[in-house]
Amino acid sequence: MAVDGVVEALDGIRLPHCVASSGSHAKMQRTLGQTGLLQRFEGRIFSATEVAHGKPAPDLFLHAAAMLGTAPERCAVVEDSAHGVQAARSAGMHVFAYAGGVTPAERLAGPGTTVFHDMRQLPGLIAAGLP
Repeated sequence: MAVDGVVEALDGIRLPHCVASSGSHAKMQRTLGQTGLLQRFEGRIFSATEVAHGKPAPDLFLHAAAMLGTAPERCAVVEDSAHGVQAARSAGMHVFAYAGGVTPAERLAGPGTTVFHDMRQLPGLIAAGLP
């Protein structure tokens, strides 16, 4: 089951976007397929198996940015884990930390990070938070 509000959020985001996950490609094919989101990200799915070091290292996010031809400082990362937030910060990317899942907001908060609780808020937050 997809996170509540994620479909609406994706519909409202007009910038190029991808999935950069610690999971394997096989796992992402399965989970994104089960949630009905796989086709939205076709050709823009990146796994930690493609880089030397997974999260909390920045490698995966830097790899995804390079593959999309975007400078890291122009990227935003949506994360729901402390390791993912750390990886995005280390990559020099702004983090939109989703605290509506299992990780408490206080574990996600910090510099370069916007914490939010409702996925439907994401398009507005991204529009307001990127140069």
